[in-house]
Amino acid sequence: MLVLLNLMTTQRIVILGAGFGGLAAAMALGRRHRKGSLRDAEIVLIDKNAYHTYTPTLYEAATASKDAANYMDLKTIVTFPIGEMLKGLPVKFVQDEIVSIETSREGTLHLLSGYTMRFDYLVIALGSTTNYCDIPGLAESALALKTFTDAVKIRDAVWNAAFDTTPERKLQIVVGGGGATGVELAGELRVWLNHLGVKQKVAADVSIIEANPTVLKDFDDRAVEAVTKRLKKIGVNIMTGAMIASVSNEKKKVLLRDGQEIDFDVLVWTGGVRANPILQGVPMKMRSGRAEVGDGMVCLPQTPDLSFGQKIFAIGDMVCVMNDETGKPVPMVARAAIDQGLIVARNIERDIRTLPHITYRPGGFPYVIPVGGKYAVAKLGSFIITGFAGWVLKGLIELRYLSLIMSKTRALRIWLKGLLLFVKNERLG
Repeated sequence: MLVLLNLMTTQRIVILGAGFGGLAAAMALGRRHRKGSLRDAEIVLIDKNAYHTYTPTLYEAATASKDAANYMDLKTIVTFPIGEMLKGLPVKFVQDEIVSIETSREGTLHLLSGYTMRFDYLVIALGSTTNYCDIPGLAESALALKTFTDAVKIRDAVWNAAFDTTPERKLQIVVGGGGATGVELAGELRVWLNHLGVKQKVAADVSIIEANPTVLKDFDDRAVEAVTKRLKKIGVNIMTGAMIASVSNEKKKVLLRDGQEIDFDVLVWTGGVRANPILQGVPMKMRSGRAEVGDGMVCLPQTPDLSFGQKIFAIGDMVCVMNDETGKPVPMVARAAIDQGLIVARNIERDIRTLPHITYRPGGFPYVIPVGGKYAVAKLGSFIITGFAGWVLKGLIELRYLSLIMSKTRALRIWLKGLLLFVKNERLG
């Protein structure tokens, strides 16, 4: 998609990526422009897809029965057209992919279409990619869960494997990684396969392989305890302290470092992410493979003698921001990316007006972890909420987010459609 841009604009602000942080930044900047504070700026949002993906529902899409929802049903409740969400805002959307970022002299973006674009302010919000940790055979054998297409692939793989198995042999589903994504997927798979077992006489095992001593490393101990208890109750096998040495797709086996072999029919890897490789070509300071930023989310040059001719910001999964209170990096969660996007929008406006930047101060982010069916574990402040109440809270959070990025009427309609679909899915198995 080629969009003609104003070459005479005083300031061009470009946002790369329409995930949680990028979309929040673009919409906030658009509102400021509409109010007049950025009237001389041009705002451009670039993403390779024409839609925004609500990733917290990917695990549900990956476990939706084909009797409950077809491809298009799922897509309408997981992905939302970017152009529709930007309607009425002075933000230009370009569907294209970034090839490289040039920071010498005039800032320039090189796009896959062959188009080049100048920028004065750049917000890098391209998210993370799957990290297979150099484990032999893993990338070739495992499915990931990062996109809507990934979710459909997992659904189809499990569905096909379930109907290829025999009553004498159990279906083996293995999830590598016991973080939030792995826990959510394994729990929902177990509930789905429990229903499917009753309906279609399919016996199945669902296992989590996690290298750390517990699932949900760095989460609140009370939440970890509640999630672990729930997983065991619904029948998920939890293997902690277990590291994968290699994977054989031909033999359908996972080899652990202690020599143990685990059979699988479907293997899903959720055990690692890394910053988008586009950062490798930019001379900025990095930590653990992620961009290091200053207080206002401004990227730092690689060495003191370097400087960018433009202002470059990074947000979301691409950055490493330390929480001074916990001494740990800010988690890769949607709430953190959104907050960072909003801070960057304010700082770009302040920079144009020659005002000092606002410092980003991460707090204790609330979270909700669904664990199969109508059950979730939520942490709000110092409180832990479990069970059906946690599941209800998850739904309300989803509705609130949708109402922020689209009209309230459309948000309610999509939310209700998703609710009915996934409740129907539980009944069908």
